Amino acid sequence: MGSKQSGNARGRAEDVVASLAGLFVVLAVVKLGNPVVLEHRVEPPRDVFALLIQPWPLTWGFWLLGALTLVAVSWRMGLRGNPKLETRNPKQGAAAPPVSKVAWVARVIPWLPLAWLAWQGLSATQTVDPGLTRVTLPHFVACTVCFYLGWWALSRLQSPRGWWVGIVGALFIVLAIGWHQKFIQLEATKRFLLENEETAWSKIEPADREELVRSGVLIMGDDGRYHVHPHVIAKLEKGRISSTLVYPNALAGALLLLVPVGLAVAWLLSEGASPGLRWGLVGLVGAAAAACLYWSGSKSGWLIALGLAGVFALRGGLPFGRAGRYAMLGVLLLGLAAFGWKYADYFRKGASSLGARADYWRTALRT
Repeated sequence: MGSKQSGNARGRAEDVVASLAGLFVVLAVVKLGNPVVLEHRVEPPRDVFALLIQPWPLTWGFWLLGALTLVAVSWRMGLRGNPKLETRNPKQGAAAPPVSKVAWVARVIPWLPLAWLAWQGLSATQTVDPGLTRVTLPHFVACTVCFYLGWWALSRLQSPRGWWVGIVGALFIVLAIGWHQKFIQLEATKRFLLENEETAWSKIEPADREELVRSGVLIMGDDGRYHVHPHVIAKLEKGRISSTLVYPNALAGALLLLVPVGLAVAWLLSEGASPGLRWGLVGLVGAAAAACLYWSGSKSGWLIALGLAGVFALRGGLPFGRAGRYAMLGVLLLGLAAFGWKYADYFRKGASSLGARADYWRTALRT
């Protein structure tokens, strides 16, 4: 009886850890998506309504991560000594088998984030911008903590339902807001700015106008009146979405992380349904995500998504035989052709952003 109660308690503790980890993923994607270098522009919400609709300061995320880490570490330490949950060598005292090259790499990889963080700390002693370093270094620490939290603790979850629910929930929110942004918010924002510019901003509160000035949306013109910054209008006319993230490319990165899990969960949850319904559900999730990825305008996101899908198809991950895989490869080739057609003008003009990225890497290698 005592063993059964102990097992139930461990199961409840695991559910709590998984649920908290899933909740943290939701908050990280939905509320903590601002770059750390823009932290000074994020004001703490002052009421419940602002808490729901505004982004949160990253320092809140650090406290949340700290709480999650304490809970997860306490739970993980409680697993020690449990033969059912801890991986042990069945032949205690036996000579260890020779370490293969793959096993050696697997042992080295977990230490790389710590080495990277140590290098960042060493570099911080010779920074050219102490203020920026004070902001970014805690963020690097948080990223490293997240890695080890997943590697050492969350990887031991036997039934991580709360974790998957969190990831799927985050994906749903990102997709829903992305669609809303594309068809409603972007046009409404553009209309709001242009209409108020015509009325010299007399219909909005002075505090709201000052906030627009402080954020760079409004600039003072030669006529002594505030005008919408031309770059803001240009961005709105491009129609690129960012959903809950601050930048379209960040949205593409979040989708590349969340969508594979979302598709897998949709496939597993629809087990037992008719093939048409099952594929329809998976296709609906995939189409909604593909549309947001396309609307983000992220070129690298598009190519990475095609590459991942190609690897998945070639490795036999699709459950409909060789003919289906060939069809998938055809879709991938079509996607590459569409990419070339869509961004032909971009490459004709010299692919400036691609060239800038190459400059970044050359400078990093020189450094």
